[in-house]
Amino acid sequence: MPRTKEQNEQIRARTKQLIIDKALALFSEKGFAATTVDDIAGSAGISKGLIYNYFDSKEAILDTLWSEVYKIAETIDAELKNLKSPYDKIRYFINFTFDFLVKNENFWKLYVSIALQPNMLKKTEHITFEISRKMMPKAFEIFKEAGFKNPTEEAYFFSTSLDGIALNYFFDKKNFPLDKMHKFLLDYYSEKSIRKRNRN
Repeated sequence: MPRTKEQNEQIRARTKQLIIDKALALFSEKGFAATTVDDIAGSAGISKGLIYNYFDSKEAILDTLWSEVYKIAETIDAELKNLKSPYDKIRYFINFTFDFLVKNENFWKLYVSIALQPNMLKKTEHITFEISRKMMPKAFEIFKEAGFKNPTEEAYFFSTSLDGIALNYFFDKKNFPLDKMHKFLLDYYSEKSIRKRNRN
């Protein structure tokens, strides 16, 4: 019995996701430059030709992976709209980041490897720019609502702190105190702590 259109679409979606997942694992383990389309095909258990039915190149796979960051930004944005207090918004962002860091290790490894390679940054800067253009003004507004005297600088400090934690965690996972840093940031950006600093 021939497959229905819906079944074919489901198979295509599963195959595409399989390619993306295997590529992410290889990019994070071997690095983007060292990973070939043959590697991805072998890991996925499919032919190299089949991959080209879905992606023109491994750069196209990377683009798709990096586009997931934009989807994450949209998820965060949607959740922030449901929170009224700027302190709750900051706390949500901290919790989301640490949770994502632990549950999506391969993605963060890829993020870190791209951040450390100028030639890789050029491949993804168009998406990174769009994310920054979308999210940073919202961050400025949140920190302004929280009463910070220099909300722009505070927002950049906040973002840089989270990036630094991710970098240090992956460079020294055994020794880096991730849980303690999570608690520290929650305390540092609690409503009580923010109000106290803003009074000084």
